[in-house]
Amino acid sequence: MDLRFVGGNHAPDSVVAVVPDSGVMLLGERHAWYVDAHSAPRRLAAASQEAAGESPATET
Repeated sequence: MDLRFVGGNHAPDSVVAVVPDSGVMLLGERHAWYVDAHSAPRRLAAASQEAAGESPATET
């Protein structure tokens, strides 16, 4: 996988991920919320904790 930090005026932290010989290219930006097809929307900090195998803190 090749990561290209492309930046720009819209989102200076934009990254393009290219999978060589696959024809696949993904674009990502950092946001305060994380949404996927398998879970309810959650804040980035909670999603990061889940990815690290930690129990996310509950919001009050």
